[in-house]
Amino acid sequence: MKTPLLTLFLTILSLNLFSQIHITSDSEKNAIEFFDKFYKERKFEKKVKKVRQKNNQIIYVVDGIKFKVNITEILEEKYIEILKSKLINPMDFYLGTEFKILHLEELKFEGLNPKTRRFRVWVLPKLTNNPLTNRINPSEFYFELQSKNDFINLTEYLKNANLTFFQFATIVI
Repeated sequence: MKTPLLTLFLTILSLNLFSQIHITSDSEKNAIEFFDKFYKERKFEKKVKKVRQKNNQIIYVVDGIKFKVNITEILEEKYIEILKSKLINPMDFYLGTEFKILHLEELKFEGLNPKTRRFRVWVLPKLTNNPLTNRINPSEFYFELQSKNDFINLTEYLKNANLTFFQFATIVI
C-alpha cells in the first residue's frame, strides 16, 4: 500500500516541479482586468487619409487636420508599421494635434484567437505654455486589432486588419 501512494505522491510532485509556470506581472494583471471589465468589440471607421513618416515623427491627416505624432528612437519597427497603417486615429487620443508615443507593446493573452492582437500604448501630450494642461505622466491606452489573416507576416496582417477596441485606461504614475 505504501509503494503506490509513494509513487503517486512522487508523480504529482514531479509534475508540479517541472510544469511551466507563467508568472504574471502587475502590469499584465492590470491589462487583463481592464479588458475583462471594459472590453466591447466594435469596428472603428478608418478616417485617416494620409500618413507619412519624417524621421522620428509620423504625420497624419484626418478630416483636413494635421497631427504630428513624435515617436521615441527605441520604438520597434513593427510598432511603427502599425502606427503608419491608418488603423489608429490620432483624434481618439484626445491630446491635441501634437503628442509623443513613449511606449507601445503587444500584450500576450492566453487563449486569444491568433487573428487578434492586443496592445498597450503610453502617450504624452505636447508641453504648452499653459501650466494647467501640462503634465509629465503619460496616458495609457489599450487597443485591439483583428484581421482575417493569422499574424505570420505583419504587412499582410495589417492589410486585412480592423481596429476593434480603443480605450483610455489611466494616467501612468
